[in-house]
Amino acid sequence: MNNLPTYEQFKAEEDSAFTVFFGDETGVEARLVEVSDLRRYGGRESYSLLFLVPPEAPIAQNVFRIEHVELGLFELFLVPVGRSERGIKYEAVFNRLLDAE
Repeated sequence: MNNLPTYEQFKAEEDSAFTVFFGDETGVEARLVEVSDLRRYGGRESYSLLFLVPPEAPIAQNVFRIEHVELGLFELFLVPVGRSERGIKYEAVFNRLLDAE
């Protein structure tokens, strides 16, 4: 299940709706509000995603199932990083080793 989308795929879906499953069947709509710039250095790449979920959503850091109409079903480790009247912000951070050429 964990065929993660690429940076480019996430970037193309910025500001679109995803579903985050906080429980076995409890799906909550999440908006991908920010995809950071991609940084490549020393054989690595890094970037982050910022999702906004409704204010009544659970607050927990964990590996959650995520679903998107174009990107399919995958899992991400999400951490709550802020709260406002608009909702709760969750962040996923990627640090990947690049394939040796």
